[in-house]
Amino acid sequence: MIQDIAPHVFYNQYKNLTAQPEDMAVIMDSRNLLLVKPDGDAVKYPTFAELAPLGVNTENATYLFAVDDMNFFLIDTDVKPEGYEFTDIHRTYSGEYGWITLVAATAIHLRAW
Repeated sequence: MIQDIAPHVFYNQYKNLTAQPEDMAVIMDSRNLLLVKPDGDAVKYPTFAELAPLGVNTENATYLFAVDDMNFFLIDTDVKPEGYEFTDIHRTYSGEYGWITLVAATAIHLRAW
């Protein structure tokens, strides 16, 4: 099941936070998520530190949730840092993405809400 992410812990409590450079940015294009190109275990979301040189403003980011000590924010932008690609959310359900699947599914539902 996608919610079985142990040893990671999912925190869905709302927090009034501003995105920091180390926080993860959830960028979506329809039903696609911007993720680092899969290369072994290197699947991840871009950080705001990676987006800052591209002119992304953290003031427009909305806090979604946290996994362990990683905060995830939704941001509406069309930038695409080098090394990242839009991945169909259904591809994350294959099992190869691990806990990223729960992040993807939750983020896309919160975006639609």
